[in-house]
Amino acid sequence: MYKKIVSIGILLAMTFSLFACIPIVPEPGNELAEYKLTAKTGLETYATEKGQSNYTADNWLVLLGYVAEGKDEIDAAANKPAVDSAVEKAEQAIDDVPQKEEEVGTFYSLQEAYDEGLLTIQNLMSIAYYHGSLDSVDGTFVPTTKNPEVLSAETVLTIKQSWISELGQSHVEATIDDVIILKYYGTYGGCIALIITDNYSEDGGDGDYIIIAEVLFTYSSLNRILIWK
Repeated sequence: MYKKIVSIGILLAMTFSLFACIPIVPEPGNELAEYKLTAKTGLETYATEKGQSNYTADNWLVLLGYVAEGKDEIDAAANKPAVDSAVEKAEQAIDDVPQKEEEVGTFYSLQEAYDEGLLTIQNLMSIAYYHGSLDSVDGTFVPTTKNPEVLSAETVLTIKQSWISELGQSHVEATIDDVIILKYYGTYGGCIALIITDNYSEDGGDGDYIIIAEVLFTYSSLNRILIWK
């Protein structure tokens, strides 16, 4: 009797060991369902990582529409390759939704900057002083100190990128090396006064002058002082 019980125990142990080594096969359709769920979650993450703040409200809704369409196609897929195809199609559609253009700054003429309240008369007089239009100031005038004295490399790069953006389609081939900041006249409340040009612009011409708020600015070329903000 004892030997019989031991034999049964050994048999049960061997059977348990055998079944432990055999992987559990999911029911038909379960593996594909899990694959679809993972694909849909991944698609949602892909869209979220694009960043809602990088899109206009309308374009973000368009993007979310592509996510919804992609999830529907994933649900309708008959196999894993079809799921992968649906994901790829949806991600491509998401990639094609235009993001907001990065605003790297705006250029104003001196008159525009003054009219919009970006510059004070003191600012104008300081810019004229550093420009060398001495007729615009008298001996008692103390110009605002340049701060910073020299523009940082990072700021220069950003201004040049902004200038290239201004060139637009007229010179799509323009690069940073084509843009030249000729003079810098100080920074006033975040507004940078400068003369900037590029390898595509004319800078010749006779002398000229403008008067803004009774402040005189004289020029010896076509290049004008601009305000970048």
